[in-house]
Amino acid sequence: MALDLMLPVIMTSYRPRVDKSCSITFSTLELDVNKMGLLFSLQGKMGALVFKAESDLTKNEILMCENMEIELGGKTKSERLRNVLYRNWELDKEGNDTFDKYYSLKMEIIITHYKGKLQL
Repeated sequence: MALDLMLPVIMTSYRPRVDKSCSITFSTLELDVNKMGLLFSLQGKMGALVFKAESDLTKNEILMCENMEIELGGKTKSERLRNVLYRNWELDKEGNDTFDKYYSLKMEIIITHYKGKLQL
């Protein structure tokens, strides 16, 4: 992933939202036409924000940003797994257990399966 845009900014405000997300506003210095066009083209796109207060990013930090993998769907892999297990529980309702019991049982099965692979 190459960085699309890197600008000096000032964080001017943030607002917590009902859904536990946050709206953050940044202001830039005066921008040239090319950077304004790039900002326009990025509007509505999902991306990553790296903010380092009061100093420039080092070359190593920029390299780390370019190499990081980002979950852009909003959910971590563990959240996705839990959601899939929940949906399966809704469809199966094995023994009318609560979801917590179902989740614990299924996670133990998954953990045991992968621990078994370590002992081969």
